[in-house]
Amino acid sequence: EEILPTLSAKLVPEFGQGFGPRNLARMIRFAEVFPDRAIVATLSKHLGWSHFIEIISLDDSIKREFYAELCRVEHWSVRTMREKIQGMLFERT
Repeated sequence: EEILPTLSAKLVPEFGQGFGPRNLARMIRFAEVFPDRAIVATLSKHLGWSHFIEIISLDDSIKREFYAELCRVEHWSVRTMREKIQGMLFERT
């Protein structure tokens, strides 16, 4: 509970607001969900950080891969991806 706010307090003055506790938690989750650098390199060419924020919130790894790949192939916006997730496209497919 104290590590992220403490680390954030040290990083924000030097690197900016992007290193707040919430974003640090997202960065940690991102590293846990996407440990393979090759996959990240491929996806990051097509998806933005906002896409990744939505994808890392999904609990099922197969579901994450499904939406990441469809975003990459079909060039979905974040709004479109959210609609597809809320519409349960993975479950219906």
